[in-house]
Amino acid sequence: MEGSPRTAEQLRQAIAETDRACAAAEGKANKRKRQILRQQLWELQSELQALEASEGAVGEVKSETSASLASLVAKRELVPYAVEDSPCMQRLMEWLQARGGHCSRVFVANFSGLRGLGAKRDIIPGEVLLKVPIASALTASQAREALQEQGCLEAFQSALLVYPHVDEWFALMALLLLLERHKGSASEWAPYVASLPREKASILRLPAEAIEALQCPELLHYSVFERELCGFYDGLGLPFSNADFIWGYDMAQSRAIQDEELPTYSNEESAFLVPLLDMLNHDPPNCCQIDFCYTTRSYKIVAQHAIRAGEQVFISYGSRPNVGLFGSYGFVEDRCWDDYQLSPSERLSVRLSTDGNDLLQLKRTVISGTLVSMTVLTVSDQPTKGCKGGGEEEVSALQRVLQEGTRLQAGFSTTVDEDERQLKETAQGCMEAALQFRICRKRTLQVLCDRLAQQLKLSAV
Repeated sequence: MEGSPRTAEQLRQAIAETDRACAAAEGKANKRKRQILRQQLWELQSELQALEASEGAVGEVKSETSASLASLVAKRELVPYAVEDSPCMQRLMEWLQARGGHCSRVFVANFSGLRGLGAKRDIIPGEVLLKVPIASALTASQAREALQEQGCLEAFQSALLVYPHVDEWFALMALLLLLERHKGSASEWAPYVASLPREKASILRLPAEAIEALQCPELLHYSVFERELCGFYDGLGLPFSNADFIWGYDMAQSRAIQDEELPTYSNEESAFLVPLLDMLNHDPPNCCQIDFCYTTRSYKIVAQHAIRAGEQVFISYGSRPNVGLFGSYGFVEDRCWDDYQLSPSERLSVRLSTDGNDLLQLKRTVISGTLVSMTVLTVSDQPTKGCKGGGEEEVSALQRVLQEGTRLQAGFSTTVDEDERQLKETAQGCMEAALQFRICRKRTLQVLCDRLAQQLKLSAV
């Protein structure tokens, strides 16, 4: 750039303007434009970071920007936290820095019982909070090479055919984690592996009785899944216990960075274990953007809104129904968004807003002449009366959805009131999680049926 160097304030203003341009360019038609703008955003952020480093101001809140930041930062209540500054976490941070990562703007902490990352200082939209080189990530190709060296790759491929419920990628990552942990300090990823929790986080942490208490046929196979994992692992001839393999599988399932919208450096890799990024928790309304910088071959976390010092930093785990969130991560969101299996070949997906009685639209997916899914969506920009299209066929289709929703409700062995009473009086630990899950499932169906009944009644007028 010619002329006088830009000040930190000018760079922050340019970052905010470019970030707004990125948001305006959302949509597949503007994909190339958005990529260019994101690269410009990264270059601006790198220039700002270099300037701050030269001024010795990294991690500090500058007085010159405090006033403007105060107007940008939302008045969200800070969640109490306890900083996790153990030697293990210090080694992880130092390891990432040595590999070209930038993590000086975040800290690891326990936020009300949940480990996550917080912002060390006030952050404005467009700023990069964290950068992790892809060379620090664990991938499936690395796992296959490791299994080839162990002489068990062929046995692994054969076991996948016998146990179809076992996910290939999760199993690969589980074995790679165990092999790296077995190397101890000689492992290239020793600081990362040592930072992983010992407790399981996904649905695998639940005993069989809690999985049965979910009242969810889609997840019922998890009640015997540990036995399947043990059977899968037993034929590989590796020097680890079944419990070790289950732990590794849980780590992969609950910590993988994976999503169809996630930018990637390779068409062959669809998911990764990315150190430190895998500590970020899920909160779509307050999430940061995950981007990939092709110049530095690094993943970066970019603020999409102002974040206060001490506030937790979030990402989104992708657009998933509650049944998917609970299976992979062990939690649900309080929203009307879930999937229900109607038959072995047919599924009902519900994606409703919770802030009104907007029109519902039905989308059907047909493959080779067979109906495989029905998706009910909220349509906010349509009239509030009648069915979309207004035709008899559409009315008939929505009537069928109402019938299926009513049938699913009748299939539960308990009511929402009974579940809430049990949750309040006796539920703890795993049973508490199971009750929260099934309450959300039932409420979603209830909202669907109530709104469909109202909409069909109006369409008949």
